[in-house]
Amino acid sequence: MPLLVLAAEICPPGVEGTLFAALMSVFNGAGVVGSEAGALLTKVLGVTENNFEQLGLLVAICNLSSLLPLLAIGWIDETVVGSSATAEEGTPPHPQSNTACTHHHYDSNTNNDDTDDTIARGRFVF
Repeated sequence: MPLLVLAAEICPPGVEGTLFAALMSVFNGAGVVGSEAGALLTKVLGVTENNFEQLGLLVAICNLSSLLPLLAIGWIDETVVGSSATAEEGTPPHPQSNTACTHHHYDSNTNNDDTDDTIARGRFVF
Protein backbone atom coordinates (compact mmCIF):
# COMPACT_ATOMS: atom_id res chain seq x y z
CA MET A 1 0.00 0.00 0.00
CA PRO A 2 2.72 2.58 0.73
CA LEU A 3 4.17 1.99 -2.72
CA LEU A 4 0.79 2.64 -4.32
CA VAL A 5 0.39 5.89 -2.37
CA LEU A 6 3.88 7.03 -3.39
CA ALA A 7 3.20 6.10 -7.01
CA ALA A 8 -0.10 8.00 -7.02
CA GLU A 9 1.63 11.10 -5.70
CA ILE A 10 4.51 11.17 -8.16
CA CYS A 11 2.79 10.09 -11.36
CA PRO A 12 1.53 12.69 -13.83
CA PRO A 13 -2.19 13.52 -13.65
CA GLY A 14 -4.34 11.38 -15.90
CA VAL A 15 -2.28 8.18 -15.86
CA GLU A 16 -3.00 6.99 -12.33
CA GLY A 17 -5.18 4.11 -13.57
CA THR A 18 -2.55 2.91 -16.00
CA LEU A 19 0.11 3.10 -13.32
CA PHE A 20 -2.10 1.20 -10.86
CA ALA A 21 -2.72 -1.56 -13.44
CA ALA A 22 1.01 -1.81 -14.20
CA LEU A 23 1.90 -1.99 -10.50
CA MET A 24 -0.72 -4.69 -9.89
CA SER A 25 0.72 -6.68 -12.79
CA VAL A 26 4.20 -6.39 -11.29
CA PHE A 27 2.91 -7.37 -7.82
CA ASN A 28 1.07 -10.40 -9.20
CA GLY A 29 4.08 -11.48 -11.26
CA ALA A 30 6.36 -11.07 -8.25
CA GLY A 31 4.01 -13.23 -6.20
CA VAL A 32 4.22 -16.03 -8.74
CA VAL A 33 8.01 -15.74 -8.99
CA GLY A 34 8.29 -15.70 -5.17
CA SER A 35 6.18 -18.84 -4.83
CA GLU A 36 8.20 -20.67 -7.44
CA ALA A 37 11.50 -19.53 -5.90
CA GLY A 38 10.31 -20.78 -2.49
CA ALA A 39 9.35 -24.14 -3.97
CA LEU A 40 12.73 -24.41 -5.72
CA LEU A 41 14.59 -23.49 -2.53
CA THR A 42 12.58 -26.09 -0.60
CA LYS A 43 13.55 -28.74 -3.15
CA VAL A 44 17.22 -27.69 -3.21
CA LEU A 45 17.46 -27.86 0.60
CA GLY A 46 15.74 -31.23 0.61
CA VAL A 47 12.88 -30.25 2.92
CA THR A 48 10.05 -32.73 2.44
CA GLU A 49 7.07 -33.96 4.43
CA ASN A 50 9.37 -36.44 6.18
CA ASN A 51 12.70 -34.54 6.24
CA PHE A 52 12.89 -31.36 8.31
CA GLU A 53 16.65 -31.22 8.80
CA GLN A 54 17.11 -28.02 6.77
CA LEU A 55 13.78 -26.43 7.74
CA GLY A 56 15.42 -23.87 10.04
CA LEU A 57 17.73 -22.74 7.25
CA LEU A 58 14.80 -22.55 4.83
CA VAL A 59 12.79 -20.38 7.22
CA ALA A 60 15.79 -18.12 7.88
CA ILE A 61 16.48 -17.66 4.15
CA CYS A 62 12.82 -16.94 3.38
CA ASN A 63 12.52 -14.39 6.19
CA LEU A 64 15.78 -12.65 5.34
CA SER A 65 14.89 -12.51 1.65
CA SER A 66 11.78 -10.49 2.53
CA LEU A 67 14.14 -7.72 3.65
CA LEU A 68 15.81 -7.43 0.23
CA PRO A 69 13.50 -4.62 -0.98
CA LEU A 70 14.98 -2.41 1.74
CA LEU A 71 18.10 -2.19 -0.42
CA ALA A 72 16.08 -0.20 -2.97
CA ILE A 73 15.13 2.58 -0.52
CA GLY A 74 18.07 4.64 -1.71
CA TRP A 75 16.55 4.82 -5.19
CA ILE A 76 13.58 6.86 -3.95
CA ASP A 77 14.09 10.54 -4.64
CA GLU A 78 13.66 12.38 -1.33
CA THR A 79 12.38 15.51 -3.05
CA VAL A 80 9.40 13.56 -4.38
CA VAL A 81 8.42 11.77 -1.19
CA GLY A 82 7.28 14.93 0.64
CA SER A 83 5.17 16.38 -2.16
CA SER A 84 3.11 15.12 -5.05
CA ALA A 85 4.68 17.38 -7.67
CA THR A 86 6.97 20.34 -8.10
CA ALA A 87 5.69 23.29 -6.12
CA GLU A 88 3.76 25.81 -8.17
CA GLU A 89 4.18 29.52 -7.56
CA GLY A 90 1.39 30.99 -5.49
CA THR A 91 0.35 27.64 -4.06
CA PRO A 92 -0.18 27.81 -0.29
CA PRO A 93 2.21 25.74 1.81
CA HIS A 94 1.20 22.32 3.04
CA PRO A 95 0.19 22.54 6.72
CA GLN A 96 2.51 19.71 7.79
CA SER A 97 5.62 20.60 5.81
CA ASN A 98 7.46 23.46 4.18
CA THR A 99 6.57 22.32 0.64
CA ALA A 100 3.81 23.79 -1.45
CA CYS A 101 0.50 21.98 -1.37
CA THR A 102 -0.24 20.70 -4.88
CA HIS A 103 -3.05 18.31 -3.99
CA HIS A 104 -6.50 18.66 -2.47
CA HIS A 105 -7.48 17.83 1.07
CA TYR A 106 -10.63 15.80 1.43
CA ASP A 107 -12.96 16.98 4.17
CA SER A 108 -16.21 15.06 4.58
CA ASN A 109 -17.80 18.02 6.38
CA THR A 110 -17.59 20.34 3.40
CA ASN A 111 -19.12 20.09 -0.03
CA ASN A 112 -16.24 20.61 -2.45
CA ASP A 113 -17.07 20.62 -6.15
CA ASP A 114 -13.75 18.92 -6.96
CA THR A 115 -14.15 16.12 -4.37
CA ASP A 116 -15.06 13.44 -6.93
CA ASP A 117 -12.07 14.35 -9.10
CA THR A 118 -9.81 14.45 -6.05
CA ILE A 119 -10.87 11.00 -4.89
CA ALA A 120 -10.66 9.53 -8.40
CA ARG A 121 -7.09 10.77 -8.78
CA GLY A 122 -6.03 9.66 -5.30
CA ARG A 123 -4.77 13.13 -4.39
CA PHE A 124 -5.98 13.53 -0.81
CA VAL A 125 -4.24 13.46 2.55
CA PHE A 126 -5.34 11.72 5.72
